[in-house]
Amino acid sequence: RRHTRSLCDWSSDVCSSDLLASWAERHPDDVLVLERLAGDHEAAGRWSEAAEVWRKLVMRFEGEARTGAALRLADACDRTGSPQDARDGLEHAYQSARENATLRQRLRAVAAAAGASQDVAALWMDEAEFAGDDALRFEAFKRAAEAWLEPAGDPTQAVPLLQRALEQRPGDHDTTVLLSDALTMTGRLEDASRLLEDAIAGHKSRRSKELAILQQRMAHVAFAANDHNVEMLWLSARSE
Repeated sequence: RRHTRSLCDWSSDVCSSDLLASWAERHPDDVLVLERLAGDHEAAGRWSEAAEVWRKLVMRFEGEARTGAALRLADACDRTGSPQDARDGLEHAYQSARENATLRQRLRAVAAAAGASQDVAALWMDEAEFAGDDALRFEAFKRAAEAWLEPAGDPTQAVPLLQRALEQRPGDHDTTVLLSDALTMTGRLEDASRLLEDAIAGHKSRRSKELAILQQRMAHVAFAANDHNVEMLWLSARSE
């Protein structure tokens, strides 16, 4: 360790990246040299090389240092135009730091870009678990449900999440619409119809954007039930 410290204290023209890389190759567990090497690569704009070193440090560091290395890895991969390359490192760090909101956000963005709806939903559920207030928890339930409603998701998983969100904020329009979609997609047409009828009954205005959306969803339920006469009636009501 004493030799490492003296190596990294040399002036930059002597302690070059080539020298650091050579040392790191012979001493792969020397995290001080690896961290200095990663920083040198970043300063020189060698983002692919920086990402490679940060990836190694994610595996060698623990605790907050591992989290920091994973975020630096994500930054480097963003600079290379390949943010997906950071996913393994982010996931490895997240296993022991699920409470870290920044790490969770970066991992969620990478998973969303990859179309990994189930992973995105799971990360939003973690967001709900660690949320500090009801408003954040409501939003997390809703966003998790939206991920489950994606083509690669599972609408049956969305239903209880949206029901929990509505318990926190009864009558919320957007959540009601999402729940009606989830119920329709899972074949629970009577439940969807009842939900929408209650929401429509609560509208005092005969014409509004929200009411038109609810009527459109009623038409969707009728279409799913193969009742095209009722479908046309709701579509007509929407256009009035």
